[in-house]
Amino acid sequence: MTTPCEQYKERFTKLRASYEMFDSALVMCMQGDIANNRTAIEHVHTLKDQQRRVADYIQEFSDMFSEYLKVSPGDVYDIMRDIAHSTNKTLNNCYNMQIADDGSIGGAIEFDGKTYPVVVAPDGTEKIYYTINGAKVHACENVQYSKNGALCGAIFAGDIYEVELMDEDDSTFTVKSSIYYPFIIMPNSTEKTYRTLDNKEVKWCSVNVHHTNTLYGVAHFSETRYPFIVMPDGEERVFYTIAGKEVRDCSAVSMSNDGTLYGDVWISTMQGPITCPFIIRPDGTEEIFYTLDDSEAYDVYDCKNIHAAPDGTFCGTVQIERYKEYYPFIVTPDGAETVLDVIDGKDVQHCYYANIAHDDTFYGSVKADNEIYIFTIAPNGEEKLIHTIDGMTIEECNFVDMHSDGTLYGKAYLNGADRLFTIKSDGKQEVLRTVDGKSVATSSIYGMHFDGTLNGYAILDGDSKNQAIIYDGEKYTTFPIKPQKK
Repeated sequence: MTTPCEQYKERFTKLRASYEMFDSALVMCMQGDIANNRTAIEHVHTLKDQQRRVADYIQEFSDMFSEYLKVSPGDVYDIMRDIAHSTNKTLNNCYNMQIADDGSIGGAIEFDGKTYPVVVAPDGTEKIYYTINGAKVHACENVQYSKNGALCGAIFAGDIYEVELMDEDDSTFTVKSSIYYPFIIMPNSTEKTYRTLDNKEVKWCSVNVHHTNTLYGVAHFSETRYPFIVMPDGEERVFYTIAGKEVRDCSAVSMSNDGTLYGDVWISTMQGPITCPFIIRPDGTEEIFYTLDDSEAYDVYDCKNIHAAPDGTFCGTVQIERYKEYYPFIVTPDGAETVLDVIDGKDVQHCYYANIAHDDTFYGSVKADNEIYIFTIAPNGEEKLIHTIDGMTIEECNFVDMHSDGTLYGKAYLNGADRLFTIKSDGKQEVLRTVDGKSVATSSIYGMHFDGTLNGYAILDGDSKNQAIIYDGEKYTTFPIKPQKK
């Protein structure tokens, strides 16, 4: 008899198979084989059916792929036709647009059916990277732009690998999949790519860059994802074991100012597989947290959303009973551990998301007393719960972030639609309703990222596709980049 954990992993394996087959169809389509559009459409159906049950994993797929999940099956053929026979189009979308200290903006843009890394200087000059370190860019994922102007991410340069998968009837089949490997463009414009890490071929990766220009993230070599670090001097470190335990999987990592690496690691124990928070310090010491909370010492069965503040405080969500709900937790640099089952007097039933701001404000979204709330816990211990935004009740909120000035912003399901919102530190609330004078359709889907200037996506009245938008703190406008053909 299979355990719920094994059943969950089996479902995810099938989801990955669907994704691999869809990606393979896209690759063939880019090579001109349009006949495979029906196969891709079938697997879009499969992915959409499983989207909510494995939402955490779907979020790890590329921004470009997630856009395909948002369109109707009838539109997939048109998207594929555009990829196979690109026409001269203006900007389709933009992703992860982040602001450096000098006012430049970096991220990724999509046009002509492809995504490219881009940097926009304060004077508006655009640099679109069609090649990086000699590799032609066909697509990019997980692009990040640091405060000091380093741009990193993962690129698809046309390399394909074959993977053998098992169908529902236990028969095996082979599909082709795209290879995404790390790149970094230093503030001095030096370009580096990492087709291999520790002499192993990278199949996929998620990366970020530290203020010291240390590249870090998660790399997928075969069946397992491992945390890695590339030091500024080029030294590559891949962590196959942590604190003496073999790494079976790692979904995401974060890094504090002093270079300590934080994340989640799936390991084997006598009680079965568990996922725990871990720390890897610059001095080489490693620690796995099998229990959390100073007073209760809860056993950890699973954890998600591991984030670190600059001072080394880290947080996330934790499952303290196998197959049960998740709770927010926080660990301070002095080692104090707290799992929150009560916030502002209300019993927490589930935590959807948790994060920590630069000033150590703890925030996220929870279900408490059968209602959905955004929560904040200030460094002085003051707790707040927010149940309505601009008069609309929060029905769902899986992502919220906080700017350095204390503004909360994110995406919530309000009044029957996903809405981009801001909540100022003085309590002022705003929900996106118009862009450039056009009303926002109720079917709109948003995403936004860090650093004050908000980037998102909306479907405006009279339009049929997502429109990239930007928020400057005063008003929303359509995004200004209009890329030219190379």
